[in-house]
Amino acid sequence: MSCLSYCFFLSIQLYVFSFYVTSAENDPKWDLPTKRELFKYLGAIKDISDYTVQHKNKTDLNLAFGLFLANVNMDHALKNKEGTIPKNVKKKMLNIIVENNGILKFFKQSTIAELNPTMLDCFKLFNNASYWVEKLEKFVYTEEKKYTTDEYREMYSPFGLHRKKVHDIFNWVPNPHISDACLASLSKTPTNMGHSPSRCYINDVCYDIVKRGTNFGYSLTHRIFLLLVARSARGCTIFSQQEDRALLKKLCSFTHAEAAYIAENNFGLPDLFMEIIGVCTIDGHTQFLRRHWLDNILKFKTRDGCYSQNMQVKRRSLFWKKVDNFNRIPRDECNIHTTGVAAAALSAAVRFIIEEYY
Repeated sequence: MSCLSYCFFLSIQLYVFSFYVTSAENDPKWDLPTKRELFKYLGAIKDISDYTVQHKNKTDLNLAFGLFLANVNMDHALKNKEGTIPKNVKKKMLNIIVENNGILKFFKQSTIAELNPTMLDCFKLFNNASYWVEKLEKFVYTEEKKYTTDEYREMYSPFGLHRKKVHDIFNWVPNPHISDACLASLSKTPTNMGHSPSRCYINDVCYDIVKRGTNFGYSLTHRIFLLLVARSARGCTIFSQQEDRALLKKLCSFTHAEAAYIAENNFGLPDLFMEIIGVCTIDGHTQFLRRHWLDNILKFKTRDGCYSQNMQVKRRSLFWKKVDNFNRIPRDECNIHTTGVAAAALSAAVRFIIEEYY
């Protein structure tokens, strides 16, 4: 190839790349997952399942719930598109579901006796996948407000400080102990088998937390999560059906802004970022499923199939040519919580692709 031809080829590539970036920025819908990504995301979920099978004794309630939610997302897609999903796709999804169910069965039999009473009550909310499948919301795209870097900093503080604030989990409302206590109290509400939502019974403090808790970080996702689990696991409302829906939309809008801020800062809070996507897609918010975001989640995948808190660096040859046997350089050990929320986020993308294109 002559120098002139090479320069022309390179300029075309740069133009296409710049068109992609500009299009994704100006019209985020253009950046949603397509059919081409289906096996990539399914493969990543299968790797999580395979990793967990090999390390069953490391499974905790967070990872168990991530696998449970992955099954809920895939079961929903299979149920809605059973007649139109290609056989090879259906077979792969069913294999993952069966494998995950085996892990969850093992967890229930071997680990549940070690859970404290609060965690045991929380676990009771995640053992009826078919009920969760019925309660999943259809995907709907909502255009979210865009912010400048300065606006993000004003909303959250500079990113380094924001990251420290997020990790100071016991300084915000709710903290993890209160979140768990609220979920445990929710588990006492009987499952509503009727068509009309009933009122949930939770500790008095939980009502105020849902309405007036901290508006960033894990406290925010846990407020959203309580509203979602009420609907998905018990068929009840914290306030009323209308008020719960409006509050979910408002809180997911808050957390979408935080996700965008994290993405702008090299995905520097990956665990929270994945949790945000996993939680708000339960409520059908398509705008969280940006290909750019999902593909960056995969950069935290280790060669063992689990997920780390740090991006995994790839070895390449001296001239940056791809080689078949390159390895990821482990920068951190597997993080069980991050692996669980990765399964939840990626399975939401699979559900979207199946329900949108098949």
